[in-house]
Amino acid sequence: VKQLTTGVGGLLKSNDVTVVYGEAQMATETTILCDGKTYEAASTILCGGSKASVIPIPGVESKNVLLSTEMLQLDVLPKSLIVIGGGVIGCEMAVAFNSFGSKVTIIEALDRIAATMDGEVSDAMLKSLKKSGIDIHVSQKVERIEDLSDGQVAVHFGDGKSVTGDKVLLSIGRVCELECLGSLKDSIRTERGKVVV
Repeated sequence: VKQLTTGVGGLLKSNDVTVVYGEAQMATETTILCDGKTYEAASTILCGGSKASVIPIPGVESKNVLLSTEMLQLDVLPKSLIVIGGGVIGCEMAVAFNSFGSKVTIIEALDRIAATMDGEVSDAMLKSLKKSGIDIHVSQKVERIEDLSDGQVAVHFGDGKSVTGDKVLLSIGRVCELECLGSLKDSIRTERGKVVV
């Protein structure tokens, strides 16, 4: 990452691009506020990025429930990890932590993992994940998450079953980060949380 960011930084500098570090938001169509300073621009490209999506599951506020960015900041490997969401990021994290030695369980609400991919790809991934020792539960809706007295966390399904682990990764997709719109948030047209272009 350092090599990539240093390379991009070098390209920006050699092309006389001024880089300002900070949290930026639109104030008007031609004015940007960043850490107390104002910048004028005839045109602006919005590059707010994305953030992990969170759904209102009872217990999701537990300190044992983490998003993908927080998972990468752990300094202690969980002995067991429950991944809510069998999409691309959920499967990627499951494989990584399984390789590190965690006992991993994936819970997916749809009838197959990696549901946005072709069925044959999804089937091949399922076989590979199971072969590596990852437990997978499909067609399971998570009803609630519960902190247990022994420090573990339980994830309860709609059918009454549950699984327990040290940590839970909530990986149900990503949504657009629209804070960069600032005061224009209400005047710029959006659909389903995305800017219409």
